[in-house]
Amino acid sequence: MFNNLQTALAACYSGGVDVRVNCYAGYRAEETPRRIHLGARSVEVVEVLARWRTSEAQGFRLRGDDGVLYVLKQDGTSGRWTLELDG
Repeated sequence: MFNNLQTALAACYSGGVDVRVNCYAGYRAEETPRRIHLGARSVEVVEVLARWRTSEAQGFRLRGDDGVLYVLKQDGTSGRWTLELDG
C-alpha cells in the first residue's frame, strides 16, 4: 500500500490511515507496544527507550526494526494511537 515510511506517516497525519498497535500487558497490566501497523506496513518494536504517563495519555519513545526512532502516544480517553518520527 505504501512505498515508504514518509508516505505512510503523511497518510496517518491526514487521517487517511489508522495507527494500530499490538501490545504486551505484563503482570502489572502496563501495555508495552510490540508492533506498529500503518496500513499494510508493519514495524516490530525492538527497544523501548522511554515511557511516560499523564492523566490524559501515555507515550513511548521506541526504536523499530527498521532502525527508525518513533514517538507513539495513546489518548487516555479515546484510546486512539498517534505516531511521530523522533529526530
